Amino acid sequence: MKFKKKINNNFAFVEDDVGNEFIVTGRGIGFHHDLEIDIDESKVDKIFSTKDNIADKGTFETLLNINPDVLDVTLEVCKMAEKKLDVTFDNNTFIVIADHLSYAIKRYYDNINYSLSMYWELKKLYPKEYRVAVESLNLINERFGIYLDKTEISFITYHFVNVQNDTTMLSDTMKMTRLIKKIIDIVQYQLQIELNEDSFSYNRFINHLRYFFIRRISADTTHVNEVDELIIETVKIRYPKEYKVAQTIADFVRQEEGWSVSDDETLYLSLHVHRLLEQENTKK
Repeated sequence: MKFKKKINNNFAFVEDDVGNEFIVTGRGIGFHHDLEIDIDESKVDKIFSTKDNIADKGTFETLLNINPDVLDVTLEVCKMAEKKLDVTFDNNTFIVIADHLSYAIKRYYDNINYSLSMYWELKKLYPKEYRVAVESLNLINERFGIYLDKTEISFITYHFVNVQNDTTMLSDTMKMTRLIKKIIDIVQYQLQIELNEDSFSYNRFINHLRYFFIRRISADTTHVNEVDELIIETVKIRYPKEYKVAQTIADFVRQEEGWSVSDDETLYLSLHVHRLLEQENTKK
């Protein structure tokens, strides 16, 4: 690929042998290049094309309308998150985050503020993603000499969770978060306990709920491992309180989303609730 035009030190226009145009990213990829010189493709991180389809054209146009400094900080944020969360950001997610940060910075200068009600819930439900989002916001604020408030941590956290869920819609991740939050409320209310959000059992329960909802949202028909009916009956007898909570959760999911919850899934929910209750009892 031959260098055509510098966007900034880390972004550049290039062209292949048959005249197709691309935007490429990479550390120093746009620095001190002369026209028509072959670029070092080993330094390229991402490639955005202008192929003849609507998605790529839209992506290309969006990139061109984003401040190059915002693109740079987005690249840093994504690389940091990829390393700390062990995820990979595709081109679409990169553009979505860059576009969001671009508007967030514009809102800051226009003095337009708004809040996101799930802020504290995100901190509890996705602690790892939340911590990386805090680091990302600190980096953004320092780079631009501004103060984007904690609302932006929430949105960045959603993006980080979303990239792990293999869902295409951020709204799906927001729906999942709302449902998990309500299920935690159900557990705490019915058992009259306050769950330890730093505990291993709590994090296992959250992860179980996340994958349960990801399967439903993505219409994955894969069934959880079937359990012998005798085991289900044994759990009902040994852990009646926990099983009742699991049934309430199943009823809630059916009422809210119309999703069926199998007896096997109810059993697994019961066992997770039992671990939560057992852990709380050991503290007394």
